[in-house]
Amino acid sequence: MTINNINLNEEAIARKVEQLLIEYNAKIYNYLNIVITGKPFSGKSSFLNALFDYPKKEPKFKIGTGYGIKQDVYFQRIGEHIQVWDTPILQNLDVPNFIKAQENFQKSIDIGIIVVQGYPDQQQIENYNLLKKRAEHIFIILNKIDQYSKVNLQVIKHQWREALNLKVYMSIHEVCCLGYDPQNKLLDPITGEKKEIIVDEYGIPQTLKGITEVKNQIFEACFKVGKVAFLARELKQKQPHAMGIIAAACVTSVGSIFLPGSIAIIGASQVSAISSLGYLYRGEFPCKKEITQAMNTFSTTSSSSIGAIAYGIFVSFLPPTGVFDIAGIIIVVSYMATTLLIIDYFLSKGLKVDSSLKLTQEFNRINRRLNISIANAEIREISQMNFWIELLSQITINLGCNF
Repeated sequence: MTINNINLNEEAIARKVEQLLIEYNAKIYNYLNIVITGKPFSGKSSFLNALFDYPKKEPKFKIGTGYGIKQDVYFQRIGEHIQVWDTPILQNLDVPNFIKAQENFQKSIDIGIIVVQGYPDQQQIENYNLLKKRAEHIFIILNKIDQYSKVNLQVIKHQWREALNLKVYMSIHEVCCLGYDPQNKLLDPITGEKKEIIVDEYGIPQTLKGITEVKNQIFEACFKVGKVAFLARELKQKQPHAMGIIAAACVTSVGSIFLPGSIAIIGASQVSAISSLGYLYRGEFPCKKEITQAMNTFSTTSSSSIGAIAYGIFVSFLPPTGVFDIAGIIIVVSYMATTLLIIDYFLSKGLKVDSSLKLTQEFNRINRRLNISIANAEIREISQMNFWIELLSQITINLGCNF
């Protein structure tokens, strides 16, 4: 098949996939390194348990131990590919432990997290400045928001922004991790009786607040460093986190709209997402042949649709020096999202992606809906994880019912 003088065949797709996988493979056979810092009893352990979906009765990170008081670096491995360091109070370390901490910080840190509470102090500011120098992506977590009034919460956030000299685009994430400490109870407002905290079907406290939002942002950061599969694999619920992988690919692609070489970023995002989805469900990455066959199926499936034109650009070997306009990003990203949604469906069912009339019809239905939804949204909206997760989750339900 040829579109706009571009050959769409399995050999061309295989060459493009191989080109993209060379760079991606260098990342996946590594570790996702996470460093979390903050004062003792700031809620670091509770936050990590919430982030990784650990049940209340089986927390991975011990609660109430006050790591940092002993001036040690607490290390924990999660699965095969995630390493977490819980840092001490850096400026109070003795010399041997300070050297140990410095060695940890010298390693590649993908995600840096600082958990703060209360008003700023010099100790936490220094922790932030040190972490900022080492981490690829950094997240500021204001914990225990249930302890503040709305007015005081905004005052505290403002003071933290000033103390840390944050840029306008940097966020302070408000969270409540109440529920992991065995001493945590709910107080009945009428009787004054202390009650146990209710958990959901996975044993996770229902008193958590703000965790989903910050998790989405961490997903996006992990996707950018090529390691989102490691995080998604260790979480309890597969389907919501599959949507997180696809949403991160879409956000990354939208973010490339004003950059030279947009198509290279989008192509890499698609291959990375397919590989990550495979790892999520199977615990191993799909081989090049499997990815190539899946992508070849969709290049044929959408041969009569506008999405195929975008795909033709993707597999072309023209130098990726162009910049997409908004209309172009709607075409390309909706095509990519449709492809990833259907691949996710097949993987979640343990099925092989195979071309059929029904697949073609479903592909075109989803692609049309995505085009409309994206076209009606502002560029600021389609750059957000929450927009994509909400949209993709709705479409996934329709796919499950109609496919």
